Amino acid sequence: MIRRITLAAVTGALCAALLADTASAYTRREAICVKGARSRAKLAIRDCRDQAADKLATDLSACLNDTNGCVSGCLTDQATCQALQKPALDTCRDGCKADNAVANDGCGNAADPVKCVADAQFVLFTCNQGCAASVQPALIECNGAFNDCLQGCSNP
Repeated sequence: MIRRITLAAVTGALCAALLADTASAYTRREAICVKGARSRAKLAIRDCRDQAADKLATDLSACLNDTNGCVSGCLTDQATCQALQKPALDTCRDGCKADNAVANDGCGNAADPVKCVADAQFVLFTCNQGCAASVQPALIECNGAFNDCLQGCSNP
């Protein structure tokens, strides 16, 4: 009976060793390729967002039969209002990043460094969420003012 258990354990370990892929870090070439792919994706997303914003402005103008640039003014006012929240958001997120850097620096001496880093990342995530929540009421006000502005643009 003990022989069977031992044989099963050895067989299981051997199969696991043969079937498991070896863990490896990126090669320099792969890291450069991945970074390039991410950069291209960010640019594509930005371009797509810009195209969507242009299409929205055109469509809103058409929907409201806007001939005097009222919709454009509303969009500009909304963008300005939203941009006023960016410095506060950036400052808050910079604080989150700084706290995360300190927490990660301390993980080198932790009993379980992987758990320590994971916990620090979770704290960073919740901190960033708190930053977003802190500017959300002002952004809601911006969007309400935008909707009110658009209602004034209607030219039947």
